This record gives sequence, C-alpha cells and structure tokens, in this order.
Amino acid sequence: GSLLVVYSESWQAHHAPELCLAAHGYEVTSLESVDLTARWSLNAVDIDGGKQSAFYWFQSRQGTTSSLLERFRRDILSQDKRWVLVSVLFDSGMSLEESEPRRFVELLHESLELAMTRLSTEEAKT
Repeated sequence: GSLLVVYSESWQAHHAPELCLAAHGYEVTSLESVDLTARWSLNAVDIDGGKQSAFYWFQSRQGTTSSLLERFRRDILSQDKRWVLVSVLFDSGMSLEESEPRRFVELLHESLELAMTRLSTEEAKT
C-alpha cells in the first residue's frame, strides 16, 4: 500500500486521486462518500473490482471534507488556506466496516488535526 499526504496553501495543488489511479492503469470500480462522523467524510474507492481499496479526504485545521469542490470553495472564500490531501491505498480490498482500516484512517486524521493545530499555534507566537 501507500500513503500520500500533500500539503498546500493553494487549491491548484490538489485534485481527485481517482484521476491518478486511472492514469496509472487502475480501474476505479466504485467511488462513494462515507460519513465517518457528523464533521468528517471521506471517499472510499474500490479498485479493479475490489482487489484493492483507497480512501481519501481533504483536511484543514477548520474541517475535513470528501469533496474537492468544497475544498475549492473554502479556499476561494478564504475560510481555510492550509489544506492536506490525504490518500491511502491498500494492496487488498478493505472496508471501513472492518476495524483495522477504519482505526488507521481515524488515527491518521487525528494526527494531522493535531499537527495542523500545532503549526497554527506556533505561527501565532511568531
């Protein structure tokens, strides 16, 4: 598997990861937005008929969304300028109904939330 975290202050650095998957020869079999909590959704992607799975989301200090359009909107309205695109690819089919992949993405989300909060706090001190 692989993990990709792309930090940017410009919406132009982010795109929908399923485009990269298709460009590398993977067949995106399904794409579904999944609400993990009332404040956090991500995209679940089945690849090559469920042989592999991917999950991705866009995260800022002020919120998380599965929607690239929402990420663009917040940037344009200057609500959130610092974002990360988080993309996780598993070598086998996974479901968020399973505890291990779900806990992995939850821990990753929490860690990034903490790091982005610390970054903002440090910048406020300078």
